[in-house]
Amino acid sequence: MAQVKGRVIGLGIVALAVAAGLQYYTGSVFDQQLQQVKADLSPQSGVTITETARSFFSRQIDVKVVTESGDPSVQAAEILAKNAVSIWPLHISATTTLASQGLVAELEKLSGKPLPFAMHSSYTLGSDVKSNFTLGELKLTDEGNQFLIKPLTGDLTYNVNQRELDLKTDWQGGDLKSNQETALQVGAVSILTKQQQKQGLWFGTNTFDIASFSSETAASQVTFSNLKIDTDQQEKGEGLDFISQITLGDYQQTKPLQLNVKDALLKFQVTGLNRDALLVMSKQQKISEEQAQNELLQLLGKGVKVSIDQLSAKIGEGMLQGKGVMQLPADRAMPSNWDELLLPLTADAQLSVDEKVFLKQPQMLLMLLQLSSQGWISQKDGQLHSSVTIHDGMLSVNGNEVSQLF
Repeated sequence: MAQVKGRVIGLGIVALAVAAGLQYYTGSVFDQQLQQVKADLSPQSGVTITETARSFFSRQIDVKVVTESGDPSVQAAEILAKNAVSIWPLHISATTTLASQGLVAELEKLSGKPLPFAMHSSYTLGSDVKSNFTLGELKLTDEGNQFLIKPLTGDLTYNVNQRELDLKTDWQGGDLKSNQETALQVGAVSILTKQQQKQGLWFGTNTFDIASFSSETAASQVTFSNLKIDTDQQEKGEGLDFISQITLGDYQQTKPLQLNVKDALLKFQVTGLNRDALLVMSKQQKISEEQAQNELLQLLGKGVKVSIDQLSAKIGEGMLQGKGVMQLPADRAMPSNWDELLLPLTADAQLSVDEKVFLKQPQMLLMLLQLSSQGWISQKDGQLHSSVTIHDGMLSVNGNEVSQLF
């Protein structure tokens, strides 16, 4: 019996030793990672990390982030986060609040109460970083203008190993009523992002949805519904492609002109952007106009193609359709100025619209028919057609040379 008891005690001592070793090891790993994070932070980042408490099983660190606005009327906003760190298993949880300074203080002054913002984040070693945040309803009043900002929620997941980011944000919308007889109303808005970071740039998809929008002033009245914007950034060798599709379910304008557009669709893509140049531009904080010009030349200089694959919409009783392509050649030396960049530019675009579109706008139809008689627009089977081309620096409309551009 004593022998068994001794073995149990011995195993217990071994287990405690192993646990202590793991605690020490994981604690050391955390300390090393924390020191590396501190070393990587630049003085301009505005981020400071301070360890405020330490025990065998945990760490307590305070993180302060100070962001400065370029607008001198907005003071620095301060974000405070306190992270409780458990060493085994390594787990970090953070609750973030916004300090009552700068823009936050201004919003609180207009609403008359603390900003209803909360954010909670957590990370366990070997898992994802997960965050959720909420912004409650805000009612703001300023010089007779009334703003209603409805609640906003968001969920974020970041895979540290794969550098993948998933973000979903939902905003219930908002209203504005001004003392200048202006009214705005935004319906539900949702944003969905799936991105992966590769060599300093983010690639992936974004989806932006607006359920409805309306604007009314003394001179105009506009409403639209079901606006959706999809984008996709793709890595292609040394280049970057940007693909987008925009759809609009319904657009109504009653002032100053009556216009009804339904089922609008635009598909376009930009291919061949210089990835290295874009990476350099993304890291620039302050840049001169001359530097911006040079970097834009680098971005476009390896050959860019802009394609409108489909443009269509039902306007009133008729249809509008179009497509086009604009291209800079890729098989040439990097241009040193804008003339060298644009000289080999080629473009070709076609647009057609049913005459029925202008049934309620006879003056517009009459003007277009006059252009048709002059050769700028062709008329066939109840449709108006036009084409625009650029070749050898010459701009032509419907086959008629207009101007030597470059």
